[in-house]
Order: sequence, then C-alpha cells, then structure tokens
Amino acid sequence: MKRCALFALTFALTCCPCDASAGLIFQRTFGINRSINIFDTDRFDLDLSFGDSFFSPTNQVTLFDGTVITPANVNDTLEVTPSDAFFAEAAARLTDGIDDFVHLTFTEDLDSGLVEQRGWHESLFFLGLAKEGVPDLIGATLERIRLQINRFDLISPLQSSSGPPVNLQLTVSIEGTAIPEPGTIWLSLCGIAMLRVTRIRVYPRTSSL
Repeated sequence: MKRCALFALTFALTCCPCDASAGLIFQRTFGINRSINIFDTDRFDLDLSFGDSFFSPTNQVTLFDGTVITPANVNDTLEVTPSDAFFAEAAARLTDGIDDFVHLTFTEDLDSGLVEQRGWHESLFFLGLAKEGVPDLIGATLERIRLQINRFDLISPLQSSSGPPVNLQLTVSIEGTAIPEPGTIWLSLCGIAMLRVTRIRVYPRTSSL
C-alpha cells in the first residue's frame, strides 16, 4: 500500500510543469515597419502602456516612460521589476482576466514629434496562450518585464523612399510564476490523497467450543 501511494505521489509531482518556479511565462516579437512618417530625428521615446481603450484609456498604466532609444540601442534590453514605478499596476492589469489593451507608443524626441502607435486586445497580444474567457495571464505572479530592441533602421528624407521609413523590431518577455493547469492540480491532489493510509483494525478470531 505504501509503495503504491509513493508511486502515485511521484507520478503526480513529475507531471507538474515548471510553472511552480519563476521563469519565462510569455514572449512575443513585434514591429513597427509600415509607417507613413518620415522622421526628422533618430531619438525616440518608447512607452509600453496598458489600459481599457486604445485611443483614450481612462486607467492607463505606462512602463518605460521617458526611455529614449536610438538605432545605437540595437541588442539592448530594457527591463522593469517590482521595485520600479507602476510595475505593480501594470502586473495587476495583465493578470486581472479582463480583455484590456496593450499599447506601444513610439514618439520623436522633439517638441510636437511625430508618433507611431500599435495596439492589441490582450486576447490577441497573448495569442497562442489566451483561452476562451481567459484573455491574459490571469492568476500569474509577474516578476519582470523585458523589452529587447532587435532591430532599428531609419530612412532619412535624403535617402531613397523605397522600403519602410522605420523598421523597429522588439521582443517583449514576461517572467514570473504562472498558475498550473487544472489537470496538473488534480494529479497533485490525487497523489497527496493516496498517501492517506487507512488504518484497519484487526480483531482476533474467537473459536466456539
């Protein structure tokens, strides 16, 4: 009996994914490469925001606010952690189970600079991970959000107009601890339950004379 219970517990625990420990939860690469703008500078402010609307959110939370990047930042990685301002609010937005918006703003670092914007519903941003009724990272504990600059090309007004005026490729990575799948939880509970050994009381046989 004990041997069977031990086997059941071992099986349940080995079936648990690595979600129990902190690690990479989600990663996606996206870009801005279809701009109609011809920019006048190679310095841009980059903001990653989360809110309830694309055009005029009432509860927007912004990360990397004030971060300026140039083509020289290719291969650089920006990151925010719980010690940074607004990280907790952004993490709450990404794990509340509501299909809000992820919003990227790319603005010339000039007075009245030109702006490029891209946005997605969370259910589309987390495409491949989101499920029906679960549009975001609901239940997860977030520990770090990274933004890597993979490519950043600009075409000035003096150059050929062929090709995109800007080609910015970014990878966003979200690290933390995700909740296990329901099936994993069930297996773990079954393994633990089988460790409960039922005590059987044995009565001595009595012979009648």
